[in-house]
Amino acid sequence: MPQTHRPEYSGGRLTTYFGSRHTIEEFQRPLRRLNGDDRYSLNLAALPTPAWPDELTEADEAAMGLQYLQCAGAADALSVEIHMGVDGVSRLFTLGRPGDYDGDPEVIIPFQRGNHAPRAYPAEVFTADEAAQIFFTYYKTGSLDGDYHLREVGLDAFDKSHEASR
Repeated sequence: MPQTHRPEYSGGRLTTYFGSRHTIEEFQRPLRRLNGDDRYSLNLAALPTPAWPDELTEADEAAMGLQYLQCAGAADALSVEIHMGVDGVSRLFTLGRPGDYDGDPEVIIPFQRGNHAPRAYPAEVFTADEAAQIFFTYYKTGSLDGDYHLREVGLDAFDKSHEASR
């Protein structure tokens, strides 16, 4: 059976492909192992059409870079983001539950041995099991399910030098 999704772990340190029969446990296991240091992220992209990895074209790879779900941090404190097109423009959003979004975000979520440290609101911090449910739903439906607050962030939000300048 051709593959439908590409998960990448810890900045591409491990890239795999899988089809349409994954279970939520197959997202929980790696997310529960995230430590923020050498195991720090998951990026999930759907293949444009089901295919075997060696059949993917440059256009397929480019398409996967336009829409994906990702998280970073440690199992007890993860930031979850979705990258998608809005009105023809690529944008990155941090997911959050309904909550208080007044003022600047103050929770720091360091990852990749502290090289990155985005700030989040408390309602934007997820556990591994909460993130697994978000990933599983996205994997099954291609969309987010629930009443998530989406806060647009720039790609430099994950750069520690950007964090230091705040």
